[in-house]
Amino acid sequence: DVKDRWKSQRTSKRRRRPAPAMQIETPEDLHESLRLRAMRMLGRRAYSSAKLQQKLREDAAAKEFPAEVVEDIVDAIIARLVELRLIDDRRYAESFVRDRFERAGYGSHRIRRDLEAAGITPAEAAAAIAAHIDEAAERRCAAAVLERFRRRGGEERRTDREFRHLIGRGFPASIVRDLIRVSL
Repeated sequence: DVKDRWKSQRTSKRRRRPAPAMQIETPEDLHESLRLRAMRMLGRRAYSSAKLQQKLREDAAAKEFPAEVVEDIVDAIIARLVELRLIDDRRYAESFVRDRFERAGYGSHRIRRDLEAAGITPAEAAAAIAAHIDEAAERRCAAAVLERFRRRGGEERRTDREFRHLIGRGFPASIVRDLIRVSL
């Protein structure tokens, strides 16, 4: 009895009740619903404007409103969030580069590809990468990734696997070749 009560108390604190479903009948209701959704999403993590716009459009697609109305509402919400500086693609790109390079150990090519997939323009992606990654730092990061890969792999050195692993992590081929050549 005591054990069951303790368990129910512990799990009840973890669960959050879902927000009550909002009746969406007018475009104003849709606007408010999407605005609240955007604020909840931004409260959890950062989004690029393009990715947030895509997610809001997906949410709105389930509602039965004309596409033009949905576009206008989503564009207005995104514009307001940009105006309030809650969305900033440059800041998002810089944070993304730092996170992926320093914490995850990805190279500049992979980071650029992921940024462009998130809707960041190639120019903004290149600027963020140039501001945070230089060739020496990328070489050090690639060497650390290679060392971790080798520790996991056992005794046998397979240069083809090491090469593919580092290329897959987004490091330039010239750096990868140099690192593997030096270690032979």
